[in-house]
Amino acid sequence: MLDFKPQKEIVYNRFLPYKDQLDEESNKFLSEIKYNLGRAVIFKETSPGVLYWSNRLTNYLKLYGRKFSKEDHLNFVHIFFELTCAPNLDPQYVIAFGHVLIQLLKKRELLSRDDLVLPWRPLHDLVKFTFYSKYEVVGLKKHPLKLEETVKHVVRVSRVYFSEDSTQEMLDEWRPLMCPYDVTFGKAMFFFSLFLPTTLPPEKHDKSIKLWFDELLGIWQSCTNSSRWEEHHSSATQDHLNKLFRALESFYHPSNNGRYTGKLQRFLYNLPKEMIKRLHREKFPKKSWETPIPEEFKLTDDELTSFVECIKPAVMLAVFNKTGSFDAAGALQNLSLIKPDVVLPTLLDKLYVALATLTEPHQLTATLNCVTSVARALVRPDASYPAGRRHVLTLLQLGTFMFISTVVCLVPVVDCSEAVGVVEMTEEEKELCLATAQCFVMIENSSFENTSELDSTTMKADQRHSLEGMMGMGVASTFHAILMQSSPKIFQSALEQLFAFCSNKVLETKVAGKMASDMCRAAARVMEGMSQEEEVDDQLLWNLQILSEVVRSSGVLEYKEKLVAVIKATIHLKCKEAATLGATDWGQPGDLDNLNIQWHIPNEEEKLLAKELLDTFLQPELTKVEKEELQQCLNIIAGCLLGAAILLPDWDRPPLENIGLKTLVSRGRFRNSAEMAPAVSMGEENSRARIAELIHKLLGKIHLIIYDLLMLHVGGQRDEFDSRWRSATSVKRAMEDRLAGKKKHVRPLLIERVQLQHEMRVLDRVSTQLTSLHKVLLDDLFKLATTVYTEVRIKAQRVLSSCIDVFDYFARTLIPPTLSKLQDSPDVSHEEFKGALYVLLNNRMLFLVVHYWEVMVDVWPAIVKAKRLLSSSNPEPRTRLKQPFALTDSVLPDESQMQEAVEAWKATRETNLKRWRYLQICFNFVNLLIRYDVPLPANAVKLCVKFLNHDALVIRKVAIDAVGAILKQQKRAHPKIIVNPYSLGKAGVHCVCLTLVYQNHQPE
Repeated sequence: MLDFKPQKEIVYNRFLPYKDQLDEESNKFLSEIKYNLGRAVIFKETSPGVLYWSNRLTNYLKLYGRKFSKEDHLNFVHIFFELTCAPNLDPQYVIAFGHVLIQLLKKRELLSRDDLVLPWRPLHDLVKFTFYSKYEVVGLKKHPLKLEETVKHVVRVSRVYFSEDSTQEMLDEWRPLMCPYDVTFGKAMFFFSLFLPTTLPPEKHDKSIKLWFDELLGIWQSCTNSSRWEEHHSSATQDHLNKLFRALESFYHPSNNGRYTGKLQRFLYNLPKEMIKRLHREKFPKKSWETPIPEEFKLTDDELTSFVECIKPAVMLAVFNKTGSFDAAGALQNLSLIKPDVVLPTLLDKLYVALATLTEPHQLTATLNCVTSVARALVRPDASYPAGRRHVLTLLQLGTFMFISTVVCLVPVVDCSEAVGVVEMTEEEKELCLATAQCFVMIENSSFENTSELDSTTMKADQRHSLEGMMGMGVASTFHAILMQSSPKIFQSALEQLFAFCSNKVLETKVAGKMASDMCRAAARVMEGMSQEEEVDDQLLWNLQILSEVVRSSGVLEYKEKLVAVIKATIHLKCKEAATLGATDWGQPGDLDNLNIQWHIPNEEEKLLAKELLDTFLQPELTKVEKEELQQCLNIIAGCLLGAAILLPDWDRPPLENIGLKTLVSRGRFRNSAEMAPAVSMGEENSRARIAELIHKLLGKIHLIIYDLLMLHVGGQRDEFDSRWRSATSVKRAMEDRLAGKKKHVRPLLIERVQLQHEMRVLDRVSTQLTSLHKVLLDDLFKLATTVYTEVRIKAQRVLSSCIDVFDYFARTLIPPTLSKLQDSPDVSHEEFKGALYVLLNNRMLFLVVHYWEVMVDVWPAIVKAKRLLSSSNPEPRTRLKQPFALTDSVLPDESQMQEAVEAWKATRETNLKRWRYLQICFNFVNLLIRYDVPLPANAVKLCVKFLNHDALVIRKVAIDAVGAILKQQKRAHPKIIVNPYSLGKAGVHCVCLTLVYQNHQPE
């Protein structure tokens, strides 16, 4: 039990099967973070100490939310505020610490102004350093791309907690800049818009808004020569909007297209979006310390109707825009939440017209996309637009996969016709319930069309990711959604149809067979106990395809003997294809308090079955190394690793020493409880370690998938998780009720989010400590990443890139072998050089190059001396090397190091820089070394001046930038003396003005 009240937990954690362990686990994780973060701050160890544990805190927020006390919350805010605003801090660290601070201050309702007060001047200094640096414009400082947006976001979340006197202090600071004839006026307006606090309660407006509102609005009126849009609760704003959209309506016509189209489309999307935000604050306010909106300022129903009617004509025209209907669909989604009875009838009329038009299919596609976006408002059971639900059953017979899956997530597939006469209901509800009987007729009378068989010998495995693969994903996800939302009777009827189709048809195993087997797996997962074993007949491939997907669900233990017998009989087939084988609930959101998720946790018998299968099939394969059987053995090993990944513990070996940066704090990694104890291994030896040692011996014939599974797969794969997370986010964005908010999502989406929360915890268990066995396997991967075979090299580089992101300091160990492959030696082939070059251009490797001088002094000369760089067939590496890098302040070469770099450049120039492309790359590197705090040696200055008249234009451009930066660097500081103009000279005609005096007359 927790001994404090948590600020805000992740609500989905309470649905995990191991929820009882999370309190103790989170306490240990939080204590570890507080202890090590505090030590790192005390020791002033920004990197790696503070940086590492700030990343761990970010990870804690993802796994548990803000599960800490208010006192800890305030301490974290103060620490990261001070870290973010530290003077002369490396911009990369500002971004890292700023992201953590944004997450801590993101939820305003958790911390009130009484709890927290932040100073504004440190943030002002940070903004000036970021946006108005005199060195950045001439190239003496280079800021990362994300720095400006991060700093802006930090100020926006922090200004809520500025002190009461901060407004007057800001006005005193920036009022002198408000000269209408100077560019500093824009600077003042930028500071005002970014910093001024606007959330003080009404009783304190004398210290905030009233100090500047009339003054700034007066400037607006003077500059634009116009009056206020809104005054004394009038509808002047709506009148202006009406005039605006009447003027813009013709620009939204599909035949009109130009540079303005994109901006107008985004404006059309953002205006209803902002209106939804305002309505959400008015109708569904959160419990917060912020001042509520007064009743007299809330929008009325008539004002909302006028707003929707004003925008609707332009939106209906934008549906058929040549650039796509995405923005129009988003605008219609928001407008349908505001006034569905105004928007939906017009949109449905356009859809029916498009269905009847055969010559313009693009109209049907655009209108179907828009109808899909408003599906939730269409089926909502409130009184806003009750006629919308009658259109659903008609549209289901005509819609696409996206429309069908969207609707069935919102509508339970239940025959409600039997409730007529039994339950009291309105006439419209009776008509709707009778119409649901069509679901049975549609299922009973449906017939599956036999998909034409394709020549499986002519298809490649990668074609599954093409159009057919996308169609298969659409079929499987749609079918799964339908079965999940169906009543038991409809589910049984659909299952019988599917079983009859699969048992009487034989489909090829590439496309159609994969779709059908995915549908069988979806059916087996939806309702426990419905999985059935298919009979093994003459059509072996087809039945194995179905069986391989059905067993990926619960309820297979009772078929243990049959499954083992089938696997024994088929696992060594010579054929490669065989070896790799209610109406009132419509639109209602899921109830988080009664979500009723049923997890299937493997019991002891099922885990013993997994161990038995490993002993039966995996262990014998590890002893087979014959060439003709090797590929089949490796496939079996990879399959066993993939299936039992979460049950196989990682090897317990000490991490390597003397790699990476020295640190005074711990870099240990807390392991969460997303595991299925007890672990399963073959005998007494660790299964992963045994497989890794054996596969290392077979490096020349290794299957790369096994290395990926051994080191990175512990029950889930990162790329698959990222894809599903993005998909769930896009589905939530398309189906969420932004007006109601508060996680009022449909039940399938809530269940998917809980599943993703579990998988996030599983992926967090991947070990980041680099052991000796890890090093052996990673060295093997590097050899494969630089092999002569293109396909193997590309796949190995992909796995190696994932390992670089996971394992601490592994990128540093790759620098020496990578540079050895870049040398001009007859022992290094062109393919090895190309593979090493792509390894070096990995984002994490480039991070080392621009952050650490000891790495830079080895990498840059090696690149410049690489004579094969221009002979590479792919221009991408050369293009990336020519792009400017943003060196950080942690790279601080002194004058002697700078002189050594210039001398090395001169020595290289004599041999390898006769071609201007090499010279461009090398000169770009020299240009990056020009800093504001270290004077450039005289030799380097002479070189930059010399290249001002070089034959190549690109060289001259770089030289111009370099010389401009050098002039700024060498500019002497001019002393400033305060002078009183009234104390200088006497009254009278000045000598320089005598030419203006008549006949040079001077007064006596």
